[in-house]
Amino acid sequence: MRKPDYFLAVYIHIPSSFDKPTPEAAKILWLLTAGELDGGYKNSISFYQECRAAGYSIIFKPIVGLGHAGSPISNDLGLKFFEYAMSVKGERQKLDEKIAKAQSESSKLTVTEPWLAQFKEPPFYGDYLNQQAFESKDVDLIPATFRVPLPSKEIMEAWNKW
Repeated sequence: MRKPDYFLAVYIHIPSSFDKPTPEAAKILWLLTAGELDGGYKNSISFYQECRAAGYSIIFKPIVGLGHAGSPISNDLGLKFFEYAMSVKGERQKLDEKIAKAQSESSKLTVTEPWLAQFKEPPFYGDYLNQQAFESKDVDLIPATFRVPLPSKEIMEAWNKW
């Protein structure tokens, strides 16, 4: 959050405390996984919701029955997430160029919504409370609070395991 220019994507697994989301960090792709039995689980939910409200491109996956430990589910999702991030690296470079141009013209451009179309209008959504994934046409089956954008089929398939 403090040095967003250094990162394309960040994956956080089982955190217990968080910094406050910053507008500058909204240009990073985020994956947050948490064990439902971990002491920091409620903090993870709050962080996820704050980041979504701040326009972050973020995926959240709670893992059923997991405490403060690793998980094959989170490992697989993390790999798919970073593969996806590398596939959209060029889009991030375009965003960085747009931000740099605005700064050179003495104006400020901040990211206030997800900058990738796949996060604005994802092909799939997850319901993090009920651990189900849906095609975007069925997004109304998920209460807005529990929606997780899933930007690719590969990420959806990895997210939908439990």
